[in-house]
Amino acid sequence: MAEKGAISTAAKLLCLTPSAVSHRIRHLERELNLPLFTRLHRKITLTAEGERLFRIITNSFDLLSKELLDLKHQGVVGRLTLYSRPSFAQAWLAPRLGDFLDRYPGIDVCLSTGNDLIQLDELGVDIAINFGP
Repeated sequence: MAEKGAISTAAKLLCLTPSAVSHRIRHLERELNLPLFTRLHRKITLTAEGERLFRIITNSFDLLSKELLDLKHQGVVGRLTLYSRPSFAQAWLAPRLGDFLDRYPGIDVCLSTGNDLIQLDELGVDIAINFGP
């Protein structure tokens, strides 16, 4: 909700009513004894305290998500050999490999390119992306 600036938008994202979101915000502010939002006409903004907590919570959830992915994929190790046309590798495949390597740090990726139509058993290739008849 902090990013959306409107309780109604946040309510839709959370599958709650705007009233329920407002009540939860008020309850949280009472529990913390801190104003987290400044209420304007049809808009809310974070207070300085709210902004500070939002940054900390966002960073914490990002770190937690990364750690959970690492734990989930810690047993996934090995070598993956890919082969594709140079144009496909440059335009589509290579830009996406970074995300793959972040998710599966235990996998060593070897990317080979060429214009030949190859079979998977050639050159020890695990995945070949071919274009042709």
